[in-house]
Amino acid sequence: MPIDYSTTIDSGLNLPRPQPVEVPRKSFLRSIRLTWRSYGLGTAVGELAYRLTRRLFKLEIAQVLQLDLTAMCPIKPPAIDLEYRFLNATEVREAAANSAHGLDGALAERLQSGRDFCFGTFHGDHLANYSWYALEAIEPEHGFGTGLTFALNTVYLYNAYTAAAYRGRQIHGAALQQAMHFFRQRGITQLVAIVEFANWASLRSHEKLGCRPAGRLLRIGRKSMSWGCGTLLRG
Repeated sequence: MPIDYSTTIDSGLNLPRPQPVEVPRKSFLRSIRLTWRSYGLGTAVGELAYRLTRRLFKLEIAQVLQLDLTAMCPIKPPAIDLEYRFLNATEVREAAANSAHGLDGALAERLQSGRDFCFGTFHGDHLANYSWYALEAIEPEHGFGTGLTFALNTVYLYNAYTAAAYRGRQIHGAALQQAMHFFRQRGITQLVAIVEFANWASLRSHEKLGCRPAGRLLRIGRKSMSWGCGTLLRG
């Protein structure tokens, strides 16, 4: 029986229905207010300053995160029955056919290299979460505008997504923890991820796993630079 990648949720699951595909973007001030309520005034002021700077000077800042896989903080499993596994190219294309997943079907070709992997989380037949992982190197479009290479003991996390109906349940953290079992068996000892400044939900989610700041990336227009990243990133 083919897998149903639709994000339509059966009412019997007592889960909120996912948002429509075309979700209006939060207004500038509404986003700041939500940050204030969730993370405090200081964080909201920082986000306001960053958003204004980004708009006026086309400047973007991202946090480089590093996770020692031998010291990864355990995540309490979500209170729903989930299946974790890697997707093959056919499954990636099928998932991409549903625009709600925000997945480009062309990414399926990356799986042929043996250096890129797509790890999915399923709730029954529904795709609840997916993340992409790369070994050795990544192109600029997935590296905050900079082509990057990594040490052989490093896996790079990019293009992570959780369906709207499953957000706030720590599913991404649980999925990442499951995926790391596979990479540890391949001799991988650390994970690197890049998260844009002011993406507080993602930063907090990775912090709970034990990720620590390992540097910054800055991009002005098409020009990118990094600092404090040590040997984690090589442009």
